[in-house]
Amino acid sequence: MTSDQEPTQQPDEPAAEEQHPTPAAPSASREVILESISIDLLNAGIVMPAAEFVASVRLAAGYRVNPREIAVALSHLRQAGREIDPEQVARLLIATRGERSQRQQRHSDDWRALGATMSLKGQDGSPEGQRALIGAARTVAGPRATDTLLLQVALALGTLNAPFDAATIGGVAKRLAHSAPDLRPEDMPALVRRELGALRRGQRPRSARQSSVGGRRQGGNPGARKLKPGQRRGAGLKRSLREGIPDDE
Repeated sequence: MTSDQEPTQQPDEPAAEEQHPTPAAPSASREVILESISIDLLNAGIVMPAAEFVASVRLAAGYRVNPREIAVALSHLRQAGREIDPEQVARLLIATRGERSQRQQRHSDDWRALGATMSLKGQDGSPEGQRALIGAARTVAGPRATDTLLLQVALALGTLNAPFDAATIGGVAKRLAHSAPDLRPEDMPALVRRELGALRRGQRPRSARQSSVGGRRQGGNPGARKLKPGQRRGAGLKRSLREGIPDDE
């Protein structure tokens, strides 16, 4: 058989997988987030699939909320001992919703957590409120305090029975920026508690301590004889000695 009589080669048919590609599986990060939501729901005594809870939150909020934001809000509600249901989560998310700056795109989870903490404390948890708080805290802390440090200090203070304001956040961050600028998040609560105590001791007025010392000195001898106005100490003793000595005859 000559070459012109050779059968024409049929083109290769695509494999079955190429003809009907398998749908992409959910990303691993989404699965991790949904698992985190499931754990928080179980800890709160709520038996509901995470995906169903996310759908309920979106319905209550009126927009397509990112599951990551739902996980952050749910975690903070549980830590604060608040009631947990889709409506409560949606209400917290709406309070912290807003246009985020490029600065807030970095460490976005910490910024979201800050907004949730502020809202639960009755403060403005919107992105604008978050920036205002951290900006004021930076003024107190100085240029050595980074956004990461300020956010971690604020989140740690949010778990303590302590003032939650720019002065306290900045004061603690200033001390940590000088002593230990590179810290792990898991070490932060203990360090913040220690520095908060030192900050409070340093703010005690010295005049109160001096007055207490003076009071102890005055009250140290309760049986001491009091002098009359214009009387000198020892004058009575001298008079008694003179009166007790008989005159020479």
